Amino acid sequence: MKKKLDIVAMQIDLARQVESMQYVKSYIDFAKENGCNTVILYLEATIKVECVPFFHEDETYSPDEIREIVAYGNANGIDIIPAVNNLGHTELFLRHKELEHLSECKDSEIDGRGLRPGLGDCVCVSNPEVTEFFDTYYRQVLELFTSRYVKAGLDEPFDFAVCPRCTERLKNGETKADLFYQYVMHTYDLLKSLGRTMMMCDDFFVYLDIAARLPRDIIMCMWNYGLVQDEVPGHWINCIKRDWLKYYDELGFRYLACAYANKRGSLINVDSLTRYAEKYHPMGMVITGWVRTVNTHLCSYPTYAYACRLWSGQITEQDRMKVYTEFVGSQEAADILLNVHGSGGSYQPNNLKICENFTAARYSGLLVEKFGLERLGEIIDKMEDGLQRDVLKDIFTFRVDGYLSMCQHKVCLEAFDNYESRLRKPAYFIRQLEEMKKLNRKAYAYGQELWEKYRPGIKSFEDKFNKHYLGKEKRFDSIIAQLQENKRHGVFYADWMQYCVYGTPRLIIEIHYKDKTLAPTVHRTNAKVVGGTNTVRMAMENKAVDYVLYTLYGEGAVFPVNFRYTYGGKKYIASSITKVEGDVKDLKKALTNDTLCAKMGSDDGMAHFNDLEFSKRRHTIKVKFKRLKG
Repeated sequence: MKKKLDIVAMQIDLARQVESMQYVKSYIDFAKENGCNTVILYLEATIKVECVPFFHEDETYSPDEIREIVAYGNANGIDIIPAVNNLGHTELFLRHKELEHLSECKDSEIDGRGLRPGLGDCVCVSNPEVTEFFDTYYRQVLELFTSRYVKAGLDEPFDFAVCPRCTERLKNGETKADLFYQYVMHTYDLLKSLGRTMMMCDDFFVYLDIAARLPRDIIMCMWNYGLVQDEVPGHWINCIKRDWLKYYDELGFRYLACAYANKRGSLINVDSLTRYAEKYHPMGMVITGWVRTVNTHLCSYPTYAYACRLWSGQITEQDRMKVYTEFVGSQEAADILLNVHGSGGSYQPNNLKICENFTAARYSGLLVEKFGLERLGEIIDKMEDGLQRDVLKDIFTFRVDGYLSMCQHKVCLEAFDNYESRLRKPAYFIRQLEEMKKLNRKAYAYGQELWEKYRPGIKSFEDKFNKHYLGKEKRFDSIIAQLQENKRHGVFYADWMQYCVYGTPRLIIEIHYKDKTLAPTVHRTNAKVVGGTNTVRMAMENKAVDYVLYTLYGEGAVFPVNFRYTYGGKKYIASSITKVEGDVKDLKKALTNDTLCAKMGSDDGMAHFNDLEFSKRRHTIKVKFKRLKG
């Protein structure tokens, strides 16, 4: 970084997985060694103070433990900043029955973008018990910290102001922006009365445009976790977009730019965000780490170190190979991670069974990924025990997760093709799945070794560590069992496009057969794949289809391109598409197998935010078919 920064920080997530005291101290040491002067602890409901005696001991820290962490940081010149959300991302508070009444969406049927259906993950700003609770909790928690700063979060409150109390205020003339402003200011006034400077995430200014109304001593945390070009891309669709750092400079705010350490595209994120921030006047830079329930934080150490050394002026972008080599103990391993695997792309695990549906994903780099993992495994086997080997083991488990997702995609695609061709026997696919199970077990074993070493006596949050690896094995076994049936299936195909990565559209596909002897085959899926034309493949009975009902609900639009199905070696294509209900347009465009598309639903993110009832609306079309001849 060309400019001198007041804050160079690493942020660690202790809310979704507590770490041992020994590890937290080693993390502080690691931060100092790599040019940081600050560590931000993302805590949410992770400190068991007097007002929350019902918090679980094995998922929290005691006041004495927090004091010990803060003292250790102070002794080593590292400012320890608490991050405690009090609006959105409060699901770890709301999971306790004693605090459920604070939820904005308690017992709600609204199926919006909230992370916890039924309760949501946002508290109600019109409930006086919310401010009463958080005022008390903040006071008791902040007694344990010496930093002048507190990160209040205030990010991603997607279920904001939808309850009867809030909607009544809106009917009486207030706006959602007013309610948000008042809550932010209440938090600001509380923290100021406690002698603290408030930090807050800025992402919801794209919905609620209040930044210009806020006190200029609030420190904005501008996070962006993807590629940043001349400006940061918008967080959500059809909302306010600005060149945010330029805007904060003009308004006179201090601010931090925040990158993400825990994904394949992190280096692209770090480098591009750094270049963008250098055009303006950031107070500091933060590399964030989130939700390490399956891996430890070790897999991100090279990225953490690279980012913080870059921002503290110790290195340049050209030194990334040197940093990676230092942390993985092998230039060949570093070369694989940076150039063979590459630092781009993010493969989402596919949790779907073969005879339900399969959504295609990119897997063109599958052979390259396989080669890289094989070499990394060989390198690990030859290394001596120590931190470098542990870092590489954790990276290996992280990479295996994405690789197995791609392998499952590939096997499922080939199996669906085989329903039509019948050229391969089940054993061909089962061999691949058995190899995938072996690799998953190897990653699981590495993960268990690292857990015992770095998290001794620490409980996995909601047992997510074991559920992850055992769940993968269960999915592979389920696919194997279905293949062993060797049953002849038909296949239904639906091509569609979606261009907003932040929406949460849901699809319901009902296949009604001509013989009407069985109930329709129904599948529900989250249609969250973006870029180009995507295909849902759905195994069906091997018989003729009368019609298909294709329903969209949730938040966001989907653009159907084409529908077809096969059975008995014959292919059938859409002959007519008619509207049943909801907002559907240009249906004739989905009758031809080209890139023209119909539209279902609404991509107006602001409209959805202002009325979450939008997400309940059903948009349904009825598709009839004819046999493709020739």
